[in-house]
Amino acid sequence: MKFKIRVKSIWEYGQRKDAMGQPHQEDALFPAYQTENDSDRLFILCDGMGGHAKGEVASNTVCQEMAKTVTAECPDPEGSFSDVILQHALINAFKGLDARDTGGEKKMGTTMTFLKLHDGGYTAAHIGDSRIYQFRPGENEDSTEIIFKSEDHSLVNDLIKIGELTEEDAKTFPQRNVITRAMQPHDERRPKADVHHSTDIRPGDYFYLCSDGMLEQADDGNLRFIFSRQLPGIDKKVETLLQTSALNSDNHTGIIIEIVDVEGAPAAPAPCNPGECSLLIDKDFEIANRQTQPVIAPSMNAPMADVSRPVYAPSTAGAPNPQRDMNMASQQQSRKGKTGILVYLLVGLLIVLIALIAFLFLNKNKETTSKDKEPEEYEAPAPAPKYDAPTIDRTVKTTQPTHDNYDRNEQPERKYNPTNTHPNTHIDLNKIQKRSGQVGGNKPQKEVRQTPTTVTGSAASSSSNTSSSNNENQNPEKNNSLKNLNRKTE
Repeated sequence: MKFKIRVKSIWEYGQRKDAMGQPHQEDALFPAYQTENDSDRLFILCDGMGGHAKGEVASNTVCQEMAKTVTAECPDPEGSFSDVILQHALINAFKGLDARDTGGEKKMGTTMTFLKLHDGGYTAAHIGDSRIYQFRPGENEDSTEIIFKSEDHSLVNDLIKIGELTEEDAKTFPQRNVITRAMQPHDERRPKADVHHSTDIRPGDYFYLCSDGMLEQADDGNLRFIFSRQLPGIDKKVETLLQTSALNSDNHTGIIIEIVDVEGAPAAPAPCNPGECSLLIDKDFEIANRQTQPVIAPSMNAPMADVSRPVYAPSTAGAPNPQRDMNMASQQQSRKGKTGILVYLLVGLLIVLIALIAFLFLNKNKETTSKDKEPEEYEAPAPAPKYDAPTIDRTVKTTQPTHDNYDRNEQPERKYNPTNTHPNTHIDLNKIQKRSGQVGGNKPQKEVRQTPTTVTGSAASSSSNTSSSNNENQNPEKNNSLKNLNRKTE
């Protein structure tokens, strides 16, 4: 049996980044991305285990070691192929992982999907939850057939098989990323690969190998539409797959193989001694001879913490055992649950400590601000209502008439003033005469020059009369009588 094919590959980072924030790819392909050609007949896809050290080293190691073994033992790409060669390829891949093991607490690991086209049809093998599909296109989604689909080695798939989960529930199941088989170094019991053989290959069929990242936004219904004749040609299908997975969070890798033509009948299968293929499980034989056995449903009370994909819970036997796989996964999740609780407690304590420090800091700032704040300006109380005291006229009113308001009709009666004084001038002539030596003696009298005083009305007249009277009275006796009168008057 000979084939004419066309091959395309997808190798995308998605949103995955390393510790430095750079895009990080843990998927590996053989042939390497964009080195594939239409003469290739061997295809391998591996998805390194996220969250484990050196997932990209594990995936590349398995790809390279298996490809090296197969090409060495099967030099003719379209020649015969047996499960013994596949067994050897797996043994060498495990040896390669052992040689590259760093001895860390978290072992590196990878899934594996394998497809070999040969003269007897094709051989497909896988470990983990990366998938292999064979589509037979129809006119639309409903008429497109899935001829073969690998069975995931995952916890959710085991729960679906025993009826604990539906396909719809599995999409949101908290432990949907837990896988039960993976290739890791120094495993005491190496996991076995499920193997499928078939000669049912027709022109127009498509093989699709993909990591689980390609299935984030595409279920089987979407894939049937993409691989139907509604999207003609391999290029259109690759373009649609890229658009569908553009926003995926995980690395997503795929190999698309279009069977353009098939020539000849399949050759007889190469014999395989079961003892020589201890790492293989013949799924076709198992399906044909499977006996119905009661299966105990696993406990659903196991911790359901979300696990970053993929986490490996190794299977200790070749045949699937849902109860055993569930118990191992539950134990692993229980350990992680305790670690998670401790982490939450530490984070909570840290948050409380930060809040306390912030509170004290804000309190201190508040006190400092209140001290530095300028005192408010003192506002004096409003003044009391002003008391307006009554105005008192303090002008001295004299009864002496002035020149302006002098009324001759009201002039008081003039009386003779025998003294040498005048009421208006307040001049005591006796004192003046005494000082000048004219009182009580016959000394010659000096002429007394009196300072003129401004007087008005009768005062002026009275003053003039007094002067003339003084000039007329020159004898001492008259002066003494005048002095006595003056004293009486005072």
